[in-house]
Amino acid sequence: MYYAIILVFLIFSTSCTRNTVDGFDREVTLKVGQQTSVDRGNLLISLKELAEDSRCPLGVVCIWAGNGAVVLKLQTADQVEVDVTLNTGLKPQKVIFEEYEIALKELEPYPVENVVVDPNDYKATLSIAKI
Repeated sequence: MYYAIILVFLIFSTSCTRNTVDGFDREVTLKVGQQTSVDRGNLLISLKELAEDSRCPLGVVCIWAGNGAVVLKLQTADQVEVDVTLNTGLKPQKVIFEEYEIALKELEPYPVENVVVDPNDYKATLSIAKI
């Protein structure tokens, strides 16, 4: 019984840890127009705009899942700056910028049939890892 408890503890403790690269791994959620600073200000990320949301709405049968896309502005502390588009269904879904990997994990709200969402009400959840 003692070994079973230890085994269960080990399984749960390893499954709850996040995979980190160089000790830095973070998720952030941004609304359109918001900016965040990560890694002690070494990286600034802004969600500039919703580029597309053609994802198949809930309650609709579609022939393909569609795609959601956002435009991010990435900037390092030494002023290296780039705009990138990340997607939910198409590629790229992640990008390498300087020493960071930024991935689009989720785009909300998910479309619903006959519901119009203001493009400024979208939120993107991003995963940022130092590589």
